[in-house]
Amino acid sequence: MDLNLIKDKNEKIKMLRKDFPILNQTINNKKIIYFDNASTSQKPQSVISSIAEYYTQYNANVHRSGHRLAIQASLKIEKTRELVKKFINAESYKNIIFNSGTTDGTNTVANSLLFSKLLKENDEIITTTLEHNSNLLPWINIAKYLNLKIKLAKFNEMGIIQPEKIKI
Repeated sequence: MDLNLIKDKNEKIKMLRKDFPILNQTINNKKIIYFDNASTSQKPQSVISSIAEYYTQYNANVHRSGHRLAIQASLKIEKTRELVKKFINAESYKNIIFNSGTTDGTNTVANSLLFSKLLKENDEIITTTLEHNSNLLPWINIAKYLNLKIKLAKFNEMGIIQPEKIKI
C-alpha cells in the first residue's frame, strides 16, 4: 500500500512498522523504536525476502563464472542495478556500485582518491563536525598521508550547513 495515501499519522506509522519485522518486538512491554541507523539500518520484509531468495536460489560468484547459478546471479544483480539507476535517476547503471554499507563505500572512495593522483599536497577536503566518525576518519587519514588540509564547514543551530561561511 502507498503510505502517501494514508492521511492518519498513527495509521501510517502502524503500516510502516508492519514492513519491519524486528519492530514487532517489545522491550519492557513497549514496542521498540530503533534510531541507531547510522550504525545498522533495520531491513523491511521485502529486503529480507529478497536476500533469502538470493542465498537460496542464486548464490554464486557474480560476473566470474559461466555456470547456470553464476549467470542467474549476475542477471539478478544487473537487474537490481538497473532498478536502482531508475530509482535515483542516475545517468548509467555503471554509476551504481554495491557495497556492504556507507562505511565501506566511504572508505572505497577515499582510498580510490588516495591512489588516484588526483589529490596533491595542500589540497583541501571540506567536511563538518556533524559527520559520523566512519565518514570523517577516512578523510583525516588521507589528509595526513597526502599532506592535505581539512576544512570544517560551519553550521547553524539547526545543524544546517552554511555554504557561504566556507572559506576556500
